[in-house]
Amino acid sequence: MDDDAIEAIVSMLMELQEQDNTNIPLYERQLQETNTKIRNLINAIQQGILTKSTKASLEELEAAKEELENRLANEQLSKPPKVSAEFMTFWLHRFRKLDVTKQSHRKMLIDTFINAIYLYDDKMLITFNYKDGTKKITFSDIQEASKRDASGSDLDCSTVPNLLFLFGAFPRRERAARFFSRRTPALKNARGSGKIAAMKVLLINGSTKLNGCVFAALSEVASVLEKEGIGTEIVQLGAHPVRDCTGCKFCAGKGDGRCAFDDDVVNALLDKAAEADGFVFGSPVFYAHPSGQLLAVLDRMFYAGKRHFAYKPGAAVVTARRAGTTASLDVLNKYFTDACMPVVSSTYWNMAHGNLPEQLAQDEEGLQTMRNLGRNMAWLLKCIELGKKCGVPAPAPETAAWTSFVR
Repeated sequence: MDDDAIEAIVSMLMELQEQDNTNIPLYERQLQETNTKIRNLINAIQQGILTKSTKASLEELEAAKEELENRLANEQLSKPPKVSAEFMTFWLHRFRKLDVTKQSHRKMLIDTFINAIYLYDDKMLITFNYKDGTKKITFSDIQEASKRDASGSDLDCSTVPNLLFLFGAFPRRERAARFFSRRTPALKNARGSGKIAAMKVLLINGSTKLNGCVFAALSEVASVLEKEGIGTEIVQLGAHPVRDCTGCKFCAGKGDGRCAFDDDVVNALLDKAAEADGFVFGSPVFYAHPSGQLLAVLDRMFYAGKRHFAYKPGAAVVTARRAGTTASLDVLNKYFTDACMPVVSSTYWNMAHGNLPEQLAQDEEGLQTMRNLGRNMAWLLKCIELGKKCGVPAPAPETAAWTSFVR
């Protein structure tokens, strides 16, 4: 951002600042007309014209006058103080060296202007900072505002609609997916032969951070898969509570492979798993193990819908600042080996190191491992698909033996 850009922005802001509030003159004119009507009625009453309708009209006009006075006062109080051009120029100079190609700079820009973002089923609510040190607007604040004014999110209202579902606010009877998803279409074949059917890999990000280290590692895997003609979808679980499996066995009975708890992401992810051809589960390392949220999701998904995973390739990816990666990989890999899934390897254990995405980007071998994982996953998927076309079926496992170690 150079001096010319800053000058143009300041000029535009000053012009906007000088624009008059169109509501104030409107309310003033309506208030003046209402006062005139009230005076005319009072004159009529003083002349002896007093009926039920006259009294009712006077009461309605008095109520309308009070409402207009309140609206006018609110508009006058909400009018922001004017800011000088010198202050704007000084404030914008902090962005002179902004480089939008750097993630840290983009984060700083967003943190400066964006207060909070809330995602609904069909729209997004963005709240902005209006001064330094602004308190974060919570979902409770949004709910409280919507109770005071239920007119909806339009150009004349700053509150949110009451009937939309937000993350963490789903009634049990209404199931909706509460995750962020980045999807790319499945292609025929990177080499253009068209002989291999469109395939897709589902990548689950078990981190609470939307664009953190796990997302960076999974994106590296996905980029190679896409070059190989494999469609990808990265799903991020978010920071919202997920239930543990209670062993109620509803999924094995009336649930027909669906979890009894229908108020979080698990059943929605099972729908995606049924359509996927391969899987990559990513997790940060917490106390030398994967994230508890991811483990709760995988426990229920594999218990309720193991058939959606059988004979489909799977891989685990972990990121950490320092240690605990091999122990975490061991935990995640056990889901694959219990569900007849081919485990996809790479040129090293599937891990990358860094406390921030910028640090992880410096782990060249870690990113190389991710890319090779993507290549191996694509190769195995194509081999399995060609095997199906050549009449090679999936093996039928033996399931009769069930040994108890308690004698």
